[in-house]
Amino acid sequence: MNLKRDSSCKSKQTKGTILYLGNRKLSTLHCSNINDPTYDKKKTHYENQSTQYKNNGTSILPTYHRSDATDVGLISIASTCPFLSAISLWNCYSVSDGGLEILTKSCKSLKEVYLGGCENITDKGILSLNQNCRQLRTLQISWCQKIHGVGLQGISPTLTCLEFKNYVWDPVLYRIFSEGSLEYLSICISVPYDSYLRQAEIDLGFASNLKILDFRNCKRVGDNTIKKISMGCPMLKEWNLSFCDNVRLPGWEWIGFYCQSLERLHVHNCRNFCDQGLLALGNGCRLLSVIYMSDCRQITPSGIQAFKTQREDVEISDIQLTTIAPSWAFTFRGQENQLKLKDSPL
Repeated sequence: MNLKRDSSCKSKQTKGTILYLGNRKLSTLHCSNINDPTYDKKKTHYENQSTQYKNNGTSILPTYHRSDATDVGLISIASTCPFLSAISLWNCYSVSDGGLEILTKSCKSLKEVYLGGCENITDKGILSLNQNCRQLRTLQISWCQKIHGVGLQGISPTLTCLEFKNYVWDPVLYRIFSEGSLEYLSICISVPYDSYLRQAEIDLGFASNLKILDFRNCKRVGDNTIKKISMGCPMLKEWNLSFCDNVRLPGWEWIGFYCQSLERLHVHNCRNFCDQGLLALGNGCRLLSVIYMSDCRQITPSGIQAFKTQREDVEISDIQLTTIAPSWAFTFRGQENQLKLKDSPL
């Protein structure tokens, strides 16, 4: 990657620069100075099908896909775009802690960072990001096998959105979540069974500002965890528990009893979600407006009818969303956030 600086980098237009490097796309916002040797070969193709997408009132021109960004490339970006506000490094396997450290020391205005699949980023790199970018708002570190979470200690109080779907889990994360200002959290942890009880270590007050929680496919989450989260997150408005097979009747009852701000609940393929659990939600969650539900084998037609009689104001739908992240959390995702896999109400 050969990135060059030109005079426009010093202008005020570089403020708010957004750069995407990854196998999805490379897009630049107010950063015409960034040049790549392969761009000219593909420029005509993309100009022919160019459409301007509006994102927070600013036009973004999609360009091309790549996942071969390196530390050398990040160094060039750091010197070229000091006002970088968002960057996506999806599946950039060659990027290491060293490159990320240099980038974050130069681009201190970063607010949104996507590191999904960066296999060579460790907690050391996350610590550099944490220490240097104190305006960080959104962080995605899913499927980074070398990140355990300890680098998030002392995270910026501006961080409100975190996605951490990973293979490992450190109990220190519970304290980090409790101390922060998270409003959106998406986690999916695959841990050995003998580590499962660590999830019971969640204290009351866990992420008390949390509004959206995505536990999709957290098959080891059980009723005790559900109880503590229900008690500790009074502002929770949306919760995805799809494919959470270990949540049983007591868990659904705890949600109904404590989650008085809950508006949307996702329960696709919940093996132990039953008619009694559905009625418990209806009896308790007074602000509930929609339940996204499909393939719950213990839910019967009579149970659904009883719930509808009880709560005519609540919609039951089998729509599945790829993510429940708030639209403002990840600017580079655009309309992907609301992709529907199914679209027919029960």
